[in-house]
Amino acid sequence: MKSPLLTMMVGLSLSSSAWATGGLICQSHEQDKNLDLLLSGGLSHTIPGSPFQVGGALIIKSKDLAAHGIPNIDSLSQFWFEGGQLNLLVYREPPVGEEFLSTTLIIKTRHSKRQGRYLGQYTLIAQQGDQSRTLKGSVTCELD
Repeated sequence: MKSPLLTMMVGLSLSSSAWATGGLICQSHEQDKNLDLLLSGGLSHTIPGSPFQVGGALIIKSKDLAAHGIPNIDSLSQFWFEGGQLNLLVYREPPVGEEFLSTTLIIKTRHSKRQGRYLGQYTLIAQQGDQSRTLKGSVTCELD
């Protein structure tokens, strides 16, 4: 399932090609029991700042929230890229008319020179009414 998502998101994130831009891709591990995550965006190499054209998909596999999939992640709230760390915060509320489930996704990674990518953890906080559920797992991010 990740291959079609990955192909689509890489194509979208790199579609506006310029020599001064690159890409960002973060994804959960294949065997993650909580969720399937793919997040991508463009990244400027000349002007410091956050990624642009950020998008992705999140499918929650947890029994408590299994009926909930978030088809499009399009709101990057915060981005930190400094001193070998890459951290992202994505917050989402559903459009009007959908069942209310707000999600806060926190990705914290550190660059691994040995593997040449950013390795770390995600935390997903899902809030539905008075109930809150927190899911955690491993994530890998790559920059080009």
